[in-house]
Amino acid sequence: MFGSATRPEAHRGPLHAFPFGDPAMASGAPIVLLHGQPGRASVWRQVGEELASRGMHGHAVDRPGYGRTAGIASGFADNAAAVIDFLDHHGIERATIVTHSWASGIALALANLAPERIDGMVLLAPVGAPESVTFLDHLLAVPVVGWSLLRGGLRLGSWLLDRDRTRRFLPAGFGDLDPIQAKRMAGAARSTEARRSAAVEQRSLVSELAFIRDGIADIDMATVVVTGTNDRIVSPTAARSLADRIDGARVHEVDAGHMLPAEAPGAVADAVEQVLSDRRGLVRAPSCSSSTDL
Repeated sequence: MFGSATRPEAHRGPLHAFPFGDPAMASGAPIVLLHGQPGRASVWRQVGEELASRGMHGHAVDRPGYGRTAGIASGFADNAAAVIDFLDHHGIERATIVTHSWASGIALALANLAPERIDGMVLLAPVGAPESVTFLDHLLAVPVVGWSLLRGGLRLGSWLLDRDRTRRFLPAGFGDLDPIQAKRMAGAARSTEARRSAAVEQRSLVSELAFIRDGIADIDMATVVVTGTNDRIVSPTAARSLADRIDGARVHEVDAGHMLPAEAPGAVADAVEQVLSDRRGLVRAPSCSSSTDL
């Protein structure tokens, strides 16, 4: 289980990934799962198992600067180029891209850079709309001071998340995680390298997202945006605002917080199935619609 763009030399070499599902038994394009900031491929374990049980296959990726992938962290466009390199390396012509939080900016960049490589997108708690970047995000992107606050916050958050007695002090969704999932999430933010990578990506969130947003209106592919009604990091309002900017995008609301890969793996798999259905032209939405029954 578990015409190509180029990218900086620091990112050369394939991204590390965990495969899920059986390609010989599955139908349709592979699924590529991209974790948020910080994170690593293992946070998708439940989602990968759920997708495999439904006859789908693909890869959960350690993005540049995280997990077992070598190199340094970078912005949205460079991450998108790294994904294209990953598809080329594995001989994948097209894939369905599933992203969480910060990584949704990668999907948006990829949809403009190489739309022919994407079958559809599932964006979980996505950045992209202006409302998804707050004053705190701008503060955390400030060199030295902001980066120190971010790294310190991640260090404290991973400590709280790793302990059953202190997890309840975290925002909605984090405190309700299964202990095994909570420890997996905490591990993704524990290393110095992961916190350093998160600081680099925070700068990109503020400086690069506006340029990515300019191309959203040109995106024309099956897209489902999933938002947790209790999300305090990327609000449902911000998620809906992004969906409004993508022609035909659907919105699925789930009773969860920000950590959708761990909190609602079944709902994530449902959204992937929705995209595959829309891609086949079975239930293509003419405009943004909403579903709360997941």
